[in-house]
Amino acid sequence: MILGQLLAAMFFIKSAFVPGRKIGDSIMLAQALFRNYHLNSGPSRCAFKIDLRKAFDSISWSFISSVLSLMGFPPVFKDLIMTCIFGSMLSVKINGAIEGFFAAGSGLRQGDPLSPYLFVLCMEILRSCLEKHTSLPDFKHHWLSKDLKITHISFADDILMFCHGDSVSVDRLLAGLNEFSHCSGMRINSAKSQFFISNVDDGLKHHIRVSTGFSEGSLPAKYLGLPLISTKLSMRCCLPLIVRVQNRIDSWLNTCLNQAGRLQLIKAVLFGLQGYWSAHLLLPKSVLKKLQSLFVKFLWGGSSDNHKVVKVKWSDCCFPKIEGGLGLYDLCQWNNAVFLFHLWRITQPDNNSLWIMWFKRTYLKRRAFWTMDFPKNAPWCIRKILQLRPLALRFINYHVGASSNFLLWHDPWVNNKPLLSYCHPDVISSSNSRLFDKVASFMSNSSWLLPSSNHLDVIQLRSLIGSIPIHSRDSITWMNSASIKISSIWQCIRSISTTPPWIIGVWHQFAIPKCAFTLWLAFKERLLTKDRMIKFNMNTDLACIFCNRAIETHSHLFGSFEFMTDILNASAFNFTGVWQSYLNGQFFLGPIRGIRKYIGLLYLAIFVYLLWQERNLRRHDPGHNSSAASIIFKVKLMMKEKLHSNKKFKLALKKNPSLVLDLY
Repeated sequence: MILGQLLAAMFFIKSAFVPGRKIGDSIMLAQALFRNYHLNSGPSRCAFKIDLRKAFDSISWSFISSVLSLMGFPPVFKDLIMTCIFGSMLSVKINGAIEGFFAAGSGLRQGDPLSPYLFVLCMEILRSCLEKHTSLPDFKHHWLSKDLKITHISFADDILMFCHGDSVSVDRLLAGLNEFSHCSGMRINSAKSQFFISNVDDGLKHHIRVSTGFSEGSLPAKYLGLPLISTKLSMRCCLPLIVRVQNRIDSWLNTCLNQAGRLQLIKAVLFGLQGYWSAHLLLPKSVLKKLQSLFVKFLWGGSSDNHKVVKVKWSDCCFPKIEGGLGLYDLCQWNNAVFLFHLWRITQPDNNSLWIMWFKRTYLKRRAFWTMDFPKNAPWCIRKILQLRPLALRFINYHVGASSNFLLWHDPWVNNKPLLSYCHPDVISSSNSRLFDKVASFMSNSSWLLPSSNHLDVIQLRSLIGSIPIHSRDSITWMNSASIKISSIWQCIRSISTTPPWIIGVWHQFAIPKCAFTLWLAFKERLLTKDRMIKFNMNTDLACIFCNRAIETHSHLFGSFEFMTDILNASAFNFTGVWQSYLNGQFFLGPIRGIRKYIGLLYLAIFVYLLWQERNLRRHDPGHNSSAASIIFKVKLMMKEKLHSNKKFKLALKKNPSLVLDLY
């Protein structure tokens, strides 16, 4: 009966299944509402961080069935869902072996793709329970959430609740929580739940502790895997991230990884670890530099504390592959790109994010986003976003529409700048306008209707506005694109480099990563040949280890001695054999087109990789001496292993069987 009343009072579900809903919005809003909780001053306020004991395992099946029925799901569909739930069986693993099975009596199976959807639907009842109790007139909202009447933030089973710091409001909030717990079967874990208070008396603190069993928390606390802070982010707050990255690197020490393998781990794993933090927190530069240092040490030395020679500086590695880099991201540029994306979302008038709605209601009353000063006591994330406005104005374009709702004096619709930046503020009164008028106030019938005053500022105003085209409707674009991603913003703000002519020889459809990485180092002339070893004050002679006559340089090692030319001449391709030609992108004598070109480039990359490997073996093991014939055999074997497993080569081979001759 209680559940029916709650659902009857419940309006459209707005916190689940909303397109564009982001976990970052919950994090940003939580950071803002926890502002200054470390101070015992200001408005009285209270917050709760709720932990549900084994939430997925304890949710009641009858509760799920009632939710599905009362939300209007068809009976046939509901019966199918409940059959899947009722049919679940559990087993126990004893000493590594699964023993027996038994039927479950409650809960949802974690890992089942259906479970998260059912759980989110059930968590909607929490909002209804809280709304029922907090809508009473004696309940007071948290001082920063009065306009939107925010009582809680929920993302799956991570729950934060907020209210004014008085006993009645606290009791009302907890009554809603307890009612939800009773209906759903999910019990509150008092040992892990916490309350946070600011500027309240000891009596209320004692009341909360006795009535709930919660412990008093202190900031920074963790929410959705990130620290909840009350002031600016510091190195100390980010230590868990640094430790986690360092531990992950150290766990790979016993694995035989070449540099190409380490590069892939940095892209796929380490960037992912810090990427979640960077997506929601503007990390201090000291933290980004520390992370970058760990990445550099791992890439070139294989551990988090190795001090091997850095062959290519990190900034050069952070260019796209087509520009001669390794396709990595500069951490600071990426972090700025993420927050520029948050800024972009704020500028969109139809964005229904709760965090953005809260920001506009709280900070944009009688203020304009593009011209406002930094609000006093604003959350650090908002201050950082506002600091990025000058950079954003280089790329954002406002297109004025008929009956435009853009702010006349504050929005950057005139050549990417606010109109106030061109004129003295006195022009507002001179043109019979008001500070927060819309652009439409200067329009009539989809054309400009500008003030006719002969005041110098108004004359300048007419010259500025008269040439601005009027479109059918308002639109805001980023570099003339209405839909953007973080990667698109990063492309705009990152450093640009020219494409080296040799790049096609490194990264192509048949490239083997370890061979391509070595060839990339060779073309950048960053392999540790003897002439470079001398520059690093290493004790060595300069004689080539193969011919013992010339100085060992990149141009000599890969382009001018007999051992090398014997290996190249054994291929089906006419290589130039001149190192400078390779650097200029000229790899073959005469024209070669189509797929044969990439087969030849694969031969060259494997040749450079194996020749460098042979050079190192001879240097560290004087007794080692592989013949040119054995290296030729290895080159062709690696080519066959690569190409015979490549789908594009197989398709090309069906059309042109003679391609197989290039492998022998």
